[in-house]
Amino acid sequence: MAKKDHHIILAARPEGLPKETDFKPVEAPMPEPGEGQFLVKINYLSVDPYMRGRISEIQSYAEPVAIGDVMVGGTVGRVIDSRHPEYNTGDVVVGYSGWQEYAVSDSTGVQPFDTSRAPMSTAPGVLGMPGMTAYFGLMEIGQPRPGQTVFISGAAGAVGSLVGQIAKIHGCRIVGSAGSKEKVDWLLEDMGFDAAFNYKEAGDYVAKLKEACQLDDDDTLSDHPNRRPSDLPASALESLAGGVPPPAFEPKRWKASSRIRLPAQSGCRQPVTAHGCAETR
Repeated sequence: MAKKDHHIILAARPEGLPKETDFKPVEAPMPEPGEGQFLVKINYLSVDPYMRGRISEIQSYAEPVAIGDVMVGGTVGRVIDSRHPEYNTGDVVVGYSGWQEYAVSDSTGVQPFDTSRAPMSTAPGVLGMPGMTAYFGLMEIGQPRPGQTVFISGAAGAVGSLVGQIAKIHGCRIVGSAGSKEKVDWLLEDMGFDAAFNYKEAGDYVAKLKEACQLDDDDTLSDHPNRRPSDLPASALESLAGGVPPPAFEPKRWKASSRIRLPAQSGCRQPVTAHGCAETR
């Protein structure tokens, strides 16, 4: 019997929270690579918050997924058949093939991934978009200094949990908020946060934030001029930096040869560096 491919397509526009019936598994013939192409067996795919916007018709930075199309998403997999001069059978590649079991590519938008440096599973996570967002958002824009307090809302998420670990590596005190007791416990027990609280049960959010960040009653929380204190997001708070405003962002060239210490992917017990990964649970 010929092998089949399996896709997950968008079946309907969600109303409110997405439902299982908004998606549909479909079976299709196994794709075959043409000249200058290769076939990838997808091993891991990503499920990310931005996808909620992509499955609605609201105008955004990218076109919505059309009804009947394969659901979008980052992927990592292994080349199983190649007619491309630069990719061989067995190569591991990172791309954006979406929610499907197999994908044909001409290498556009695809990058090789070296599994001798880190496990394949880290490609869509700590060494992918969430990890890059966390690292460069904190280190290039936030520019934390040892001894400062870094506050992260949504701290139990893919990006927030990494930001906390990176800040900890750089000598900061880390405080986070999350939406359940289980998440708060995970931040404190597994992620090494110094303090964390459930924002849904905080009552006076600003008072709880000041307590967690060890601020005096006279300290002022400031962030975006158009936001109320209760709307504070994950970014720098002037009072947490000892009254020093966040630095102006000046992009710097990143040297590919630099050794970057990265934190563990959610589910990993120990930090990850560019030279290795802890075992996942």
